[in-house]
Amino acid sequence: MGKTMLLCGMVNELQSTPDLGLLSFFFCQATDWRLNNAVAVLRGLIFLLVDQQPSLIVHVRPKSHRAEDEVYWDVDSWIGLVKIFTAILTDPNQPHMCLIIDALDECVDLTLLVELVFQTSSACPSVTWIISSRNTPSIKERLDAVAQKVGLSLGLSLEDEGSVSEAITEFVRVKVQNLTWLNEYDNATRDAVERYLQKNACGNFLWISLVCQELENTPRSEVQMKLAGLPNTIMGLYGIRMNRLRESDNYELYKKILAVFSIAENPITLGELVIVADTFDGLYGNRNVFEKLLELCSPFLTIHERTVSIAHLSAKEYLLMEEHHELFSSVTEADLKPFLASKGLGGVRPPSSKGSAKVRDPPEDAYAYANHET
Repeated sequence: MGKTMLLCGMVNELQSTPDLGLLSFFFCQATDWRLNNAVAVLRGLIFLLVDQQPSLIVHVRPKSHRAEDEVYWDVDSWIGLVKIFTAILTDPNQPHMCLIIDALDECVDLTLLVELVFQTSSACPSVTWIISSRNTPSIKERLDAVAQKVGLSLGLSLEDEGSVSEAITEFVRVKVQNLTWLNEYDNATRDAVERYLQKNACGNFLWISLVCQELENTPRSEVQMKLAGLPNTIMGLYGIRMNRLRESDNYELYKKILAVFSIAENPITLGELVIVADTFDGLYGNRNVFEKLLELCSPFLTIHERTVSIAHLSAKEYLLMEEHHELFSSVTEADLKPFLASKGLGGVRPPSSKGSAKVRDPPEDAYAYANHET
């Protein structure tokens, strides 16, 4: 429901607020193991606090005197990081701190973070926590329990349309303005698009973005007809894009690409992709071709600084739905294994002090492997 966009705006506002104190934030991302666990969140929060207040390094150095200790990946590392974090928050010389975590629901061990919020809220009254999450029953139950214990306010609910209406209105205005400039809309077309987006958005920034992408290549004379045929759900819009890929002569290749990224646990660089390009019908070494193919896989994939990843958690959920078993029909166990068997290519979890993580070989049914919980 646009939680991340709202928190980005909140961070920007807080950074320009005088006398705020220290501000630290972390944006979780379920599709990247570097951003989807409690250890990564805590390391990120600590880093930003120390970066703003270098004197806080005194709380970090005693706990990381050996080089290998600086990579906190296992359970023992979490305990060490909590000690560092608590020491920073209870430092008597520090001002008020505002700590933000976005997409708590995308953290694989969110219970650790919820417990941390409870402990620090009780012990550190000068610390303000701001957390966003999908409003799932299990997460709401955990946060409600914390709120009751320490008297926290859970604040506004992003499920309430009124809480995001102003942001949605402005977002729609900017998007329609861009479309008007790009496609030379007349006033009637511009107003029709704006009314449609405002009426059907239901507080969902991603849905607005996907609809506007559909309209970018739609002639002005066909806009009204296009709007009448667009679904009002994100999954429905993904379906339109998937059908478009099915009609392409390169569909078999697109299926392989989407299958790989639907099971990869972290982003993959273009350079890494071409190393194992035999998976993609022998396109070895041709980065330009790869990049063009990947761009056509939007909105499922995104490319940033020559690194490719799933664009949004909902895209991964869509690709792994039962009815898309077809994606894995042309992908063999051997095709998937290169993307799961090395640290750079998608699947391996970070090494721990107890030895490198071991990756299981994929079973014969690639689709079953993609849906198997690791």
